[in-house]
Amino acid sequence: MRWQAYEDVLQRYGIPLENDRIWNESYEVESGVRAFIHFQEKHLLPDAFVCANENIAVGLCHQAQQEGFKIPADFCVTGFDNFDKASYYRPRITTVSYEREVIAEAAMDLLVQIWGAEYNS
Repeated sequence: MRWQAYEDVLQRYGIPLENDRIWNESYEVESGVRAFIHFQEKHLLPDAFVCANENIAVGLCHQAQQEGFKIPADFCVTGFDNFDKASYYRPRITTVSYEREVIAEAAMDLLVQIWGAEYNS
């Protein structure tokens, strides 16, 4: 769903999807470190990094700062999930939030429907 949202926004704003500007590995901090190294070596540093979660964003920011870059002066970094780490990390990471409670409630409703169907069969 995160990937689909990314594609949808690019399409909505007429931004071409460039596969050489995509890093797809894991949701761990180390993935962000490796992504930054990769993009720097390929001379593909963008105006903004859109990360799938805060772990990736933290790793990317850490590596960028180790290399002497300033965030957000040199480029912006965004995350997803709105975990505490986004607000405590320096620089603060812009993040996307969603209502976890709403998602949890919908998941529980779905389980009740599934279990109800099993008991009624």
